[in-house]
Amino acid sequence: LGGCEPGQAKSTTAGMLPARRVIHAVGPRYYAVTPEEAARLLASAYTVSLEVAARDGLARVTLPSLSTGSFGYPVEEATRVATRAVVGYLRAHAGPDAVVREVRWVLRPNDLSDGVALHEVYASALHDAVSEVAARDA
Repeated sequence: LGGCEPGQAKSTTAGMLPARRVIHAVGPRYYAVTPEEAARLLASAYTVSLEVAARDGLARVTLPSLSTGSFGYPVEEATRVATRAVVGYLRAHAGPDAVVREVRWVLRPNDLSDGVALHEVYASALHDAVSEVAARDA
């Protein structure tokens, strides 16, 4: 792989995994940079992942929650950044020539500390991101 910087992504063959390719993306270590830089790098990791997927001819992509584990990014904040980046990419690349047509998230099966299920956080953030795009397009 030759390394991958925060905010970047690279693809490899999938080996024995049931997929055509694996895209390796690196998000930021949250406390190593400013919150603004963390958001920029995290959004870039998602956007570049989708660009790599399109270059590789992948119509469906499954994404993890980047940087929210040992890299310390607060889940709710990372979720907002991720959904805005993905919705923005899909909106900018919509149409009959779009390569990436479906994006899914794979989430860890745990709840946040306040008992809110992680999928609920993603659903809410996705709704907000789509609403923001719709408001801009109106």
